[in-house]
Amino acid sequence: MIATVARGRQTLRLFVALLIPQTVRREIAKVQAVLKELPPANAMRWTPPEQFHLTLKFLGAVPSPAVADLTAALARACAGVVPFRVTARGIGFFPHVRSPRVAWIGLESAGIILADLRQRVEQAAAPFGKRTESQKFAPHATLGRFKRMNRCDLKKFLDAVIPFRDRNFGEWQAREIFLMRSQLSSSGSRHVALSSFPLDAK
Repeated sequence: MIATVARGRQTLRLFVALLIPQTVRREIAKVQAVLKELPPANAMRWTPPEQFHLTLKFLGAVPSPAVADLTAALARACAGVVPFRVTARGIGFFPHVRSPRVAWIGLESAGIILADLRQRVEQAAAPFGKRTESQKFAPHATLGRFKRMNRCDLKKFLDAVIPFRDRNFGEWQAREIFLMRSQLSSSGSRHVALSSFPLDAK
């Protein structure tokens, strides 16, 4: 487990995530680079490839003294979970393709294991952060967020996405999750791993 980095009485902006390995991020980034070339410029706020991840729980501001208890709770939550395969496949949109605000990469696993892991994390982290909105769990990594785009440009963008709608970007064995800190600045956010939690069914 990575040692927790938190001191003093400050609050930390935290989330729990399943990270995507570099080989898969690289394949996603290739498609992202193609879409970036479409006009108009600055119509999307793109996620940096090194930040591609699946958010299992967004906690928001957590007092630093609570991080040790949060870390212990997450370790217990992961103790009964078997490592599992994850596939990054396809591009979709939230809330829907007719009026998209977010472009995403789908993440899949066999059966309900990914949803079960998310539920375990949700229950373990519930006392420490924001309440999760009551919406269906849709595993994904955010590719980018729409800022401004007229109908004509949006149609061109969506047409360009069609060849990639079912693209398989790769798969990997998920063996751990992370407690992440998001540090905001004028140039964007920086993600730092505070703790890692191995999936261990023993």
